[in-house]
Amino acid sequence: MEKARRNHRYFWIDITFLIVMIALPISTMSLITLITKESAVTQASTKIETTDSHKFELVNSNTLGNLISETSLQKGNTASSLNQKDSTKYVAKDEEIKGDYVDSNKKVALTFDDGPHPKVTMQILEILKKYDAKATFFMLGNMVEKYPEIAKNVQRAGHELGNHAWSHLDLTNLGAEAAQNEIAETSAIIENTTGQKATEFRPPYGAVDGTVRNQTDLPFIFWDVDTLDWKHRDSKQLLTHVKDITKEGSTILMHDIHQSTADGLDAVLAYLQSEGYTFVTVSDLNN
Repeated sequence: MEKARRNHRYFWIDITFLIVMIALPISTMSLITLITKESAVTQASTKIETTDSHKFELVNSNTLGNLISETSLQKGNTASSLNQKDSTKYVAKDEEIKGDYVDSNKKVALTFDDGPHPKVTMQILEILKKYDAKATFFMLGNMVEKYPEIAKNVQRAGHELGNHAWSHLDLTNLGAEAAQNEIAETSAIIENTTGQKATEFRPPYGAVDGTVRNQTDLPFIFWDVDTLDWKHRDSKQLLTHVKDITKEGSTILMHDIHQSTADGLDAVLAYLQSEGYTFVTVSDLNN
């Protein structure tokens, strides 16, 4: 009986040993597989994080706003250039980079007709200086004759000078000789007064025909945004018209003889700047 009990105990010891020997390799292999999978997941995660870190970056070079997207660096003046609102879709990784993305290719030309005026033109020059804005002033010859120092101040401030004829007559109603005199005498007094040549011509009222075109070699400049400041004389409406019509590459028509234009200009430039526009002369816009 005692011998049978011992054999029975040894039998269960052998069975236990056999189970352990079979289970150990399986557990070891499972552990190795688990470790291998964990390592692969870690590597994949690292790869994803590395890739993502290069997908959306805001590069701070000489000018803030060179944006690297998922596919390529946005360069130059392309149809796919991002505007300021689009830039909110991208998150800067570098917390030290601050400020809004501005598309430096969004340009508008500010133009002022019928001056120079002894009060309004000077106010406009101060506002333009505040926004580091350059503009083109289409001057009347008879106004330059009356206010030569104001014309000089416009030139000293670095703005472009344009010819708007001598006395704001509709040149299409004049003969060829009279039209030529209106233009030529204005160019002469602008250069003699300021030392700077008029670089463009804007016909009064935008009225032009073949005869008028033949009287000067200056490029003819018109506009696509009429603020109607000459009509409404309301500083608040100035901004309304600019918001409704202005787009990239616009030439904006205003007049530096109306007080309401000077009063409303600051709001106009603040709005356009917030939309990512820079302010250039007509020549710069067309080059």
